[in-house]
Amino acid sequence: MMDPNFIQALLRRSGTEQWPYPKLFEALKHGGVEYYVADVDRQRVVYYGGKNLHEQRLASGGEMLTIAPELNRDALLQAIARTQRQESTYLEFLNEIAAAGIGRYRVDMHDRTVTYSHTPTEQHVETIPPYKPEA
Repeated sequence: MMDPNFIQALLRRSGTEQWPYPKLFEALKHGGVEYYVADVDRQRVVYYGGKNLHEQRLASGGEMLTIAPELNRDALLQAIARTQRQESTYLEFLNEIAAAGIGRYRVDMHDRTVTYSHTPTEQHVETIPPYKPEA
């Protein structure tokens, strides 16, 4: 079962040590996270595991991001590529995908997928690669 305090400490450590996303994904999965949902406009992520949840708020003072009215798939793919190469911070990533029309995304630990949603019918799904530590 997921321990919200453990997840909070894990998120802090991964940020401090600048873990690549596949490493963070594996750590969250082993920490009991079943899935999580990011509300891009609210800059909030909620982690779910068993009967527990952990909410992470990224913006101070209730700042809201504006979600573009149209989906720009090319801009979304560019934002994903930049964050995969660790060329942007998480907040920059959220700003970029909001400008690309993404209002939320869901990460499913079992299926190893991230589903970026503009509308319920306009989505983009990415598969999370396995984490391979450098030797």
